[in-house]
Amino acid sequence: MHPSVRTTLTTALLGAALLLPAAAHAEDDVTLVLHQEPFEVAFHDLDGDGGASAGDLYTWVAPVTTADGRTGTIVGDHQVVVLPTEGPFREVRIGTSVIDLGDGDAIALGGIVPVTTPLGEIEPGITLANAIIGGTGLFGGAKGEIDSVRAEDGSWTHTLSFRTAGTVDPARTLLMTMTATDWSIAETSGDGKTGAGDFRVFHSIGSTDDGRTVESRGAHVVVSGPREDGGPVDVVGYSLAVVDGDLEVSIRAQTVTATGGIAGPVNSVIVGGTGRLAGARGAWTGERRDDGTIVSRSVYFADPVGEVERTLVLRSALPEVVTLDRGEPGPSIGDQRSWVLPFTSDAGEPAGTGYGYVTSLSPADDGTSVWMVAGLISVQLADGSTILVADLHPEETALPTAADLAVTRAVIGGTGAWAGASGELVTTVDGNGGLVHTFALRMPGAGM
Repeated sequence: MHPSVRTTLTTALLGAALLLPAAAHAEDDVTLVLHQEPFEVAFHDLDGDGGASAGDLYTWVAPVTTADGRTGTIVGDHQVVVLPTEGPFREVRIGTSVIDLGDGDAIALGGIVPVTTPLGEIEPGITLANAIIGGTGLFGGAKGEIDSVRAEDGSWTHTLSFRTAGTVDPARTLLMTMTATDWSIAETSGDGKTGAGDFRVFHSIGSTDDGRTVESRGAHVVVSGPREDGGPVDVVGYSLAVVDGDLEVSIRAQTVTATGGIAGPVNSVIVGGTGRLAGARGAWTGERRDDGTIVSRSVYFADPVGEVERTLVLRSALPEVVTLDRGEPGPSIGDQRSWVLPFTSDAGEPAGTGYGYVTSLSPADDGTSVWMVAGLISVQLADGSTILVADLHPEETALPTAADLAVTRAVIGGTGAWAGASGELVTTVDGNGGLVHTFALRMPGAGM
């Protein structure tokens, strides 16, 4: 969707009613308008410098209402990626959120929040565009864009334009049993309590019903708390499962115990993948058995009709990384690295900027000092559109080091000209000390 079209839609749809697909999971173009009353955003100064800096967090839980009166909740977090000393932004945040309207109907969002004001607030009247990266229930497999406008009184109007993914494909439904799970809470406040701003990380291993190996890792941010009684807290974040070498990316908002375990059924939104799971979209549900194992089912939708393939090639130097050491000195769970990376075209012209972060999840299985990292990358292109990418790699393989090596990441959404994007980002070296980034994308056809 071109930015000028996006502005027109925002104006035209502010008072529109909720339009739903004719049947659950039926492929369709959908418009949804939500109203959000003024709400409190919690700021977590994790490095204690008295102001926003790379690695700090914003978290929130807020009620939303559809144009026809249906109520729900949006849960989210944004991490400060970088404070550019030059350029148009005073602060750049990247994160995810989940809109839950109940009855199994949920929409996952993600992307970049560029801030221009000195106080770090979003100015009233400015349209903030983020990616719709997946959904469940009536919004199964949703891909598109959400445009958000803040009013003078602090309330928000969110206009969502997206396409659902079509029918469920039984041949692409996986039953997984996770036989071992390691939960950890990376506490950021140092007060001995689990509360907002802490990180919940996990590592699970298991197999599918047809014998494929599964290894799942995740990093979630605690968005509610602290709970004085040690009761459950709300978290939001990403989970990444490797199924026989292919990556599946999902976003979840759920309730967990104060020690990190499951307090109820697990529900996640599948938003993308790599290899055989490239462009994956669907839902992931799981329940804990009495023996401690977790039985889960991933349901994938049939490939949407009318998608077209597009390729985008960008170039860059190696990134300069900012490191935030959380918790114990040295590498530990919850440590974060972030970067800002200018891109050029093949012709050497400025083409955009990438903003990204990764969070350390756990050491390698053999106990060595190689750490798994996971995170998000938002590529803001010269025309203002964006492409959102998920990352999961051992630290030593996050960048290619030789001409015959490639690093593959999952594209999970986009905005503007790339609204509804899915597919893969493949990074290789160019032989001159730089990087080549090839986006192999699947885009919605006519109608978005």
